[in-house]
Amino acid sequence: MDSEGLTSNGGRFTKRKAVTKSKVAKVKTMAKKRSKQNKGKLPLSEQLRQAIDGSELSRYRIAKDSGVAQSTISQFMNGKRSLSPNAIDRIAELLDLELVLRNTTPHK
Repeated sequence: MDSEGLTSNGGRFTKRKAVTKSKVAKVKTMAKKRSKQNKGKLPLSEQLRQAIDGSELSRYRIAKDSGVAQSTISQFMNGKRSLSPNAIDRIAELLDLELVLRNTTPHK
């Protein structure tokens, strides 16, 4: 990178967007606010892990019946990867899960 904020991109140079301290501070403030709002609530991915573990079906059966690879489910359960929206839909349908909105007030 040179002094003008240019970055080499395979022989081409592109201008980098400057990230100011105020932008970073704003993002951190928003993250803290969201964290306080969600305090005590489990992330959706953790709720799905609990539903899979609490199911009467084995992970093998969930994989076979949902069409999601057993390795994918295993990696998800171990926190090593996320699931695609399609995989989430198929597992949720198999386990008869639904997403329930608790807060129906519009965001400002």
